[in-house]
Amino acid sequence: MRTVVIAHHDPAIAAALEADLRQAGYHINTCPGPFPPKLRCIQCDTGYCPLTDAADVLIYDPTLVALNDDGDYQNLAVESAHAHPDLPTLVTTFTPAEAEAATGVLTQANNAVLAATDRSEILVQVAQLVARQIPSAAAMIGVHDTQP
Repeated sequence: MRTVVIAHHDPAIAAALEADLRQAGYHINTCPGPFPPKLRCIQCDTGYCPLTDAADVLIYDPTLVALNDDGDYQNLAVESAHAHPDLPTLVTTFTPAEAEAATGVLTQANNAVLAATDRSEILVQVAQLVARQIPSAAAMIGVHDTQP
């Protein structure tokens, strides 16, 4: 089973994405976001998050930010994309604020792509991204093409 991490500031959007993806057969890890009152995030603080360990795709709200020890803001989508450069990160654009923040994420993270604004299209995107990560059967069993 493939795993998707969802981090979104709006619980209704996160729940709707989670329901759609679960119905499509994905395991979901939902990030609670930065923890009040200090807006801390383990990914931003340490470069590691246990929620993303088994992830195949990350879906992030680009407006989610956390504060580091110095009080500087860190973008969760950027920090997670940097921590997992081999994983695709879908950046949501459901609101004008998300669309504006997404531009910054895309310029800072090579593995970030814009998520569709329609949830059914997001399912298609996730399926396509997961399919790109599945090694071929031949590669899994060590069969190599020996033809010139």
